[in-house]
Amino acid sequence: MQTSPVFNISDKVTFLDGFAIILIVLYHTLTHNLSTPGAEFLLKYIRTIGLTLFTFSAGMKISINHDQELDNKEFLKRYFVKRFSRLYKPYLGYTALIFLPVYLEMYIAKYYFNSNYAGVSRYWSSLNIYGIFNLMLGSNFVSSHLWYLPFLIIITAFCFLLLYFFEIKGLFLFFIPLLIFDLIYWNYLENNLLYLALKYIPIYIFGIYYAYNKEYELYKKKQYIISFFFVIVFLISLIRINSSIFNYDLILYGLTFPPLIILSSQLLLTIPYVNDFILTCGKYSFQIYLFHVPLLLHPINELASRFMNIEYSSIPYFISILTIFASIYVYFICKKLEINSIFE
Repeated sequence: MQTSPVFNISDKVTFLDGFAIILIVLYHTLTHNLSTPGAEFLLKYIRTIGLTLFTFSAGMKISINHDQELDNKEFLKRYFVKRFSRLYKPYLGYTALIFLPVYLEMYIAKYYFNSNYAGVSRYWSSLNIYGIFNLMLGSNFVSSHLWYLPFLIIITAFCFLLLYFFEIKGLFLFFIPLLIFDLIYWNYLENNLLYLALKYIPIYIFGIYYAYNKEYELYKKKQYIISFFFVIVFLISLIRINSSIFNYDLILYGLTFPPLIILSSQLLLTIPYVNDFILTCGKYSFQIYLFHVPLLLHPINELASRFMNIEYSSIPYFISILTIFASIYVYFICKKLEINSIFE
């Protein structure tokens, strides 16, 4: 009797990242193709789920790679400096790299192809001290999706402070009061990155906990219980779509969906082509995240939907896949030209 292969945690985390970046690219594609059947339904879920997967995965990676060092204060100080550089360098570097190409892209689209691009005027109106200051803090007028990088720095800083003063067990003990605080002040935590980060911190801590206690191992009961809870919550959301409980969808899905994906990966990783595609996306998830918007997705989408006049309902999914591979290819070009050091 042939037994199914058991994949290691590295494969599962890569799968998690791959699944997340596919959802994020699809989200950005569908926002430009709202007439696509099912677009509104998908947009309701995939952005939240994609971002929570990334946040959960970031917590898992720290715990997997450094579980024996998380109570070491010297390590925490050194690692945070390194982590800050690894997140903030691409934030600034990628912004500088695409500044002129994206401007030219928008200019040509607006003035030569009559596309509705407001970004051209926004560029020049933001080139002042106030605009640059906001860019440094995460409000990026060149590429708005980059907000997640300084956002992740805030989350990491908060959790590392807890680790520094209370160690790993103290971090886990803070999970419940942080969750309660979020639920009480949920509607007030939308104004800026700092407040929004408070919503995601429990998911990040859960990722650390999940890896630290090796909850990802096959046949652990908690995985099945949490996964089952996600299915129940999701089915209820379909039936009672306007229920007030789903104001907290970020927490509901962020604490239940990642374990389901990890559990499902054991099966999905055995499927040819699906395995290769998702693992490739996971391996280059950060590069795909950087390059897919606005540099590649917008012109690819415009070419397919406007100039080629393609209107099939499947076109956003085709555009998403094409954008993913184009992002990887452009990254290889940057690496070949040795300009990847700007953002890596």
